[in-house]
Amino acid sequence: MDGQMIVEQRPVTLPFIGARDYLHGPDLFYALADFLDLPADAGPLNYSIHDFIRTNHALLVQVEQAEQIDRKTMPTLLIAQTPDGPRVAAIGPDPSQSGARQERPSDEAEVIAASTQSETTITAPHLADVSPLEQAVLMNKALLSTLLPDLAVKWAFTRADFTAPLPARAAQIQVDCETPRPGRLYRSRLHIDGHDYGTIFFSGIAI
Repeated sequence: MDGQMIVEQRPVTLPFIGARDYLHGPDLFYALADFLDLPADAGPLNYSIHDFIRTNHALLVQVEQAEQIDRKTMPTLLIAQTPDGPRVAAIGPDPSQSGARQERPSDEAEVIAASTQSETTITAPHLADVSPLEQAVLMNKALLSTLLPDLAVKWAFTRADFTAPLPARAAQIQVDCETPRPGRLYRSRLHIDGHDYGTIFFSGIAI
């Protein structure tokens, strides 16, 4: 934290999903977006995850410039453009907190069951109890697993470039894989109710 011009900071506790031992990327995104109190006309938004956070206890920090963030201690970063200028926040593990493990059930099975795949596209109605980004990430994981079944990898959501804040509710979510072949970074377009919200990126981590 040395050398950072901290605008605000706040501790937060987030649950793991099921048996996972790391915080889920969509949960971190929404925690950062809520922390920054983004206006409806914000955008674009750049979101990136450099490493897993393997504790329920985290710290949100808002700074003036992204360069002030140490990505080793604050591995997840959100940069949002607003009419009043950029807002920058990061989240990382908070060793000052402690407590029992917290988790919530996974919605992966329900999301997959509701989805329909056609070639490099997967579509589903938005499930009321799942955030749009979490559903899109789970849908993209299923899509990549189908398109590239022979890769011995663990699919990880590592980055997103959004045109605007995501809606809290929707009727339909569609994900279009733009890189359906082995590579280093896998790019997919996210459409919510027919509107293009930008790109989500996955990495395939060898297992």
